[in-house]
Order: sequence, then C-alpha cells, then structure tokens
Amino acid sequence: TSKRGDGRSPAAKRLQVEAIWRVIRQLGEGGNLALAELTPKKALEMFTLLRKELKIRSDKELEFLKASLQKSKNGDQKLGDVSPFLAEFDGDSGDGQQIVIPGQHLTRPNAASEDEFETLVSVDPLLRMMMSVRKPCRLKMRSSHGKELWWLVKGGEDLRQDERVQQVLRTMNFALQNERQCAQRRLVVHTFAVVPASARVGLVEWVQDTRPLAELLDESLKNANVGILSHRQPASEMNKKVRTSSPSDSLGHEYSKRLGLDSLDPKHAGKHVGKHVDVPRLLVGYAESVKQLPPDLLRLALMRKSQTARMEFELRDHYSQTLATMNVCHYILGIGDRHTSNTLVASNGALIGIDFGHAFGVATQLVPIPELMPFRLTPQTLGVLAPLDAHSLLKRTMTFVMAALRKNRELLKQTMRIFIDDPTLDWKQFAQKNEQTESGQTVEEDLETFTSMKWEGVCQKLDGVHPTDVMLAEIKTQQNVWIRTSVVVQELVQGKHDPRSDRFGKWQAWKEGSAPFLPESVQVEALVAHATDPAVLAHTWGGWSPWA
Repeated sequence: TSKRGDGRSPAAKRLQVEAIWRVIRQLGEGGNLALAELTPKKALEMFTLLRKELKIRSDKELEFLKASLQKSKNGDQKLGDVSPFLAEFDGDSGDGQQIVIPGQHLTRPNAASEDEFETLVSVDPLLRMMMSVRKPCRLKMRSSHGKELWWLVKGGEDLRQDERVQQVLRTMNFALQNERQCAQRRLVVHTFAVVPASARVGLVEWVQDTRPLAELLDESLKNANVGILSHRQPASEMNKKVRTSSPSDSLGHEYSKRLGLDSLDPKHAGKHVGKHVDVPRLLVGYAESVKQLPPDLLRLALMRKSQTARMEFELRDHYSQTLATMNVCHYILGIGDRHTSNTLVASNGALIGIDFGHAFGVATQLVPIPELMPFRLTPQTLGVLAPLDAHSLLKRTMTFVMAALRKNRELLKQTMRIFIDDPTLDWKQFAQKNEQTESGQTVEEDLETFTSMKWEGVCQKLDGVHPTDVMLAEIKTQQNVWIRTSVVVQELVQGKHDPRSDRFGKWQAWKEGSAPFLPESVQVEALVAHATDPAVLAHTWGGWSPWA
C-alpha cells in the first residue's frame, strides 16, 4: 500500500496492485521455489505477457483520462483526477509538510534562506485547460501570505530555453538600470518565472492583469457594430472578411491565397516561396490587407478604458517605452515567432513577450516560410502612437537601450554562454534538422556547428554589425535549399524591394565604407527600416498577421 500524498493517481495505484497480484499468481504460492525453478526463457515469456496486459490496461486508463478532459465543461478539470496529492494538500494541517512556492529565488534574490519564502497552503480544486496544441493547464496556488498565484503547467516542450532567456533578460535589465539615460526613463523588459521540472515538463508564471494582443484586436472587431469600423465600410461587410473569433482567421486565409500557399503541403512551402513568389503582386495584396483594418483599431482597444487625458498619456508612454525596450532585447536574442498571441498587454499599456521557443534566429533559419524581420513593428503596432511620430519616438528610446546593451556586451556574452556550454534538447533537435548533416558530419559535430553559429550571430549584433548582414548569414544556413539559394529572399533582406526608402542603397554605402561596425543610432535606424519594410511584411506567414 502507498502512503497518503505520494502523488500517484488512483489508476496508477490500481495498476501497481494488479501487477503485484499477477506476478504472485504466475509464480504460485511457493513463490520463492517457483522463481528459483524458472528458466530464463519462461521468465521472459511470463514478463512479456504481463507487460503487454498491463500496457493494454494503462492505455485504457489514458483514453479514459483524455475523454474526461474533453468532456470537462468550460475547459475545467478536477485536480484530483490528475494529482491527488496536490488536491488533498493542506499547508495549515500542522503535519510538518511544507512546499515553497516556486520562482521566489528570482523575485527575492536577497533572502537569507528558504525560511523567508512563501509556502503553499492549498491548490484550487479546478484546473483550467488551455485550448492550444499541447493542452497546458492553469494552476491556482494559495500562499502563506494570503496571495493567489497562477501558474501554467506545460508539457512537451523544453522550458530550459525559456528559463535561460529570462535569465538573460534580467541581466539586460541590470545593464539598463546602470545606465543613466535608461534608468531615468525606467526602461526595463518585463520578465517572469520559468521553472523546468524536466526536459519536457515545467511551470511558467502566469502574468496576471494582461491580455494577448490578438484578444485586443478581436475585441475591437467585435465592437465594429458600434462605429469603430464605420468610417471604412459597414460592419456586416467587414465581418464577412474578418471573422470575429480571430482577425487572423479569414485574413490569414486570404493572405495565404495571395502567397499561393493555401493548397500547398507545408513541406513544399519553402520551394514555392523561394522560387515562385511575385513580389509586386504580394505588395498589392499586403496593402489591401492593411486597408481592411482601420489604422486606429489597436489604439482604440487600448485606450477604451482611459477616462482622462493623463491616463491615456501614461498608457501610451508605457506602451512606447516597453515596445522599444522589448524589441531591442528580443533582437539581440534573436526571438522570433512574434505573432499577436505571443505578446501580452498589461492594463497600464506595458508589453510583455511570452513563448521563446524560437530564439537565436531559429524562426529565420528553420521554419518553412522564414521570418525576415528583426522584430514586430506592424501598422497597428505603430498606430497606437498616433498622432505622434512613432518612428522618431521609438528610435530615440531604442538607441538608449542598444547603447546600454552594447556597452555591457561582455557581461551579456558570459550570461549567454550557458546556451553554448549546455545546449537544450530543442537545440539538439534543431541541429539534427540542419542541412549541414548532408556534409557527412556527425550529430555531435553538427551540434557544435549549430551552437557556434548562433553564438557568432549574437556577438555580431552586440558589436554593431549591420542587421542586413546578420540576417543574410542566417539565410545562408536555412534548412530549405530553395530559401537558402533564393535571389528574391536575399533581395528582400537587402531592401531592394522596399517601396518607401533607399534601404538597399544605405546598406551598400555602409558596405563600401571603412567602418566595420555601426553606431547605435544608425544600427537602430536600419533595424526600424527593416522591420517596417512592406515587402518584407508581405512575404510573411499569414498566421503572423503582418497587416495587424
């Protein structure tokens, strides 16, 4: 029998008891004698049969659990069905059991010992199941200080990368706080706790009082019938093109049609994009997609609860400062996959990035349709700052942040060495996917090549190498040969198809000059021009919502 609180489910306990009795029945009452007389062949047959029967039973139990999750109302599931130990845990019972709330070593680094940390009192009996691919669940903990703390339990991902990204971001905050221009403006990138429990399971702190960017856009679309979209076209016509469930649903489908990817297998997307893309046609399609949304859609969603001019000013100030700081920090780390669901907006307007699975340029190197922009700076993102000059406002703040990070480049490099010295499981898988395996290298050699390449990219950004050259180097290692050798893709990165400015000419002029590195202000100017290039945004996966 098992002790109370061993953490096993009732199904696991039943299987254990049944396994014990099956072994006893197989060996008979004289168990020791029967075991001594057992030949290796008979033993193998017996335990193979036993394992097969128990696997059938465990599969049935798993199917039952999956069915119960699907039948749960409003995405809720009883905690006791998953973890009886946590469901029954009582931190006030006085039995001596204490569990420290995770993540406090990050928020209270000066604590003398764990005795000063908050401990777990109880856990909410209901789990909220998320409707994303891996079905993570939200867990509510009640602490000894009377707080309710929310955590996201995620499986199927190596959260060590997210944890390390948060460590680097905290080091970046340290660098910003020690630079006068940044400290005066209170420039920080928001962080949260990530606690990996294994290579595939972990906890992520739930950032409360926030909403995803996609949800805010969705809200504005649902309010179209009260006049938000009336100056463009009737709400009924708009909603035919943009489903109110998500702005990326129908617009993304239309955009995929323009790109010619709506009927293609994802495996063949790279060949189509690299070989058959018509840039002028894409630019026209992108412009039409942008016009389908009013330029103030996101701004109205953010400002709706601002009751005074001062509240609106402070919200826009928080928004612009966190947008500028986050974009520079994410650029240095090569954070990709910045679609509208991977950015949270706090009630005060601050932006918070989440989900860092695509870091160090992976979104440019490994996805079928590569991301060719350094960070997200789309029309709706800039529209929040109207009627101010968004470009000038952001460039000034971004220059301060870039200067602080480049000044502390050695500190940041030492912090990021962990990615090179101890690659995560995802990095090992990325290395195996790398096209360089065709050269006859072993997996270990491929991993070393992959990590050194990522390290070189970070060093180039901190030294001030032109952003165009940094991305061209990443494109040269793209796993898809059609993207890697595509002249059109290289021209998009260089800025040859930018209809607004001479981005290509400025890059060429710098190449012909003698200075190996850009000043911070010029580096930021090149980054903003690259991120807002309509030709680059037009060449983006529809689910990224480049028009929003």
